[in-house]
Amino acid sequence: MIPFSSFDEIHIPYRKCVSSAEMSSIRAGGIIDACVYPRNISELIYTVEALRNSGVKYVLVGNCTNTLFCDEGFCGVAVILRAISGFSAERGAVEILCGTTLAYAIRKLALASIDIS
Repeated sequence: MIPFSSFDEIHIPYRKCVSSAEMSSIRAGGIIDACVYPRNISELIYTVEALRNSGVKYVLVGNCTNTLFCDEGFCGVAVILRAISGFSAERGAVEILCGTTLAYAIRKLALASIDIS
């Protein structure tokens, strides 16, 4: 059973019965039982732990670009990571968070003049 009360307790946004076609850049696919939208790393950790503890099947998805769910849908929870974005570069090390778009990361890398080879 999806632990909606856990998400309600700390105000993590979620939606039930979501059309994957509405979310995906491909505009195809069936209904997902629920989508959870953590806004930071702490909420992501909490979400994954709650889903693991409840035994619910889940999948982690970035911005839903190039993501295709089957027409039969997904019996489980899609954890949407688009809000967890960010970029930092220090002393030759680069950190790009999971919801960051590739275009944004490339622009930031170019501006930072970081050698990633």
